[in-house]
Amino acid sequence: MNISILSYFEGTGSQSASAETLYQWYSGLCEDPVPTWNEFLQELNRLTCDGYIVQTKKKNYTLPSYLGMVAGKFSSTKGRFGFVMPLNGGDDIFIPAHYRKDAWHGDTVLCRVTEAKSDPSHLTEGKIERVVSRGVSSVSGTVKRIRGRLFLIPDNERLASKIDIISNPAGAKPGDKAAVEISRYGRNPTGSIVKVFGSASSRDAAAAAVLYSYGIDPIFPGEVLREASSLPQKLLPEAAEGRLDLRNRLIFTIDGDDSKDLDDAVSLELDPSGNPVLGVHIADVSHYVLPFSPLDNEALKRGTSV
Repeated sequence: MNISILSYFEGTGSQSASAETLYQWYSGLCEDPVPTWNEFLQELNRLTCDGYIVQTKKKNYTLPSYLGMVAGKFSSTKGRFGFVMPLNGGDDIFIPAHYRKDAWHGDTVLCRVTEAKSDPSHLTEGKIERVVSRGVSSVSGTVKRIRGRLFLIPDNERLASKIDIISNPAGAKPGDKAAVEISRYGRNPTGSIVKVFGSASSRDAAAAAVLYSYGIDPIFPGEVLREASSLPQKLLPEAAEGRLDLRNRLIFTIDGDDSKDLDDAVSLELDPSGNPVLGVHIADVSHYVLPFSPLDNEALKRGTSV
């Protein structure tokens, strides 16, 4: 749907349009079924939050470029300056600290170029005009008491240096690893404690905070656990059919002793001429995890290292 909506501005030559005009135009092009008005508004809202279109003060919609702005993701540094990575590609735009407004790392923003790139050794500079959508709504970190008040020191140093805790229903104490829901952004952010993981010195609490930050649910669905439990713990004879059997060779894993999955290994031998032969051995996980199975679908959602 988004391709058609965005193409309205190029196809008609119009630089702005109301939601009603866009819906009428799109409905005339759309093959059945035509989306409902509410479905269309949801798509407009998604495109706006993603930075592809902008809603003006008059409640019309337009492209960022028509307003002389560039939409992109803001990447902050510990030094408070940052860069906007344009959604439509191109060079990153340098944002000095005094031009970042209340943008946080990961936000989708609209920025305006203030100094164009004059030669390859210079960066294009700009200033943030508007935060379109927030990259984070909650932050994990360590609770610390500063001048009699409780603050959360974020684990991610690209975020604020400290967040004022204005509500603490979970009873977090100094030294706890916890998470806050942000209620105010900018240079003096505030938030409310929504979860306490335990002592910041605890390995389990630190791990739980990382999972929380990345939105990873530590609890697996029952059907996934049942499928995993049903897999054989030993290699079945039929599994070796059609494969080169190297179980009599000296092959050792390169995964650490605390790894949860030992799936990479190497071997080193001499061929008949005395030349060294390095073998690289990768587990065939697809033999056990079948396409579109509960395990496969869950792995697709969790397929990242943190």
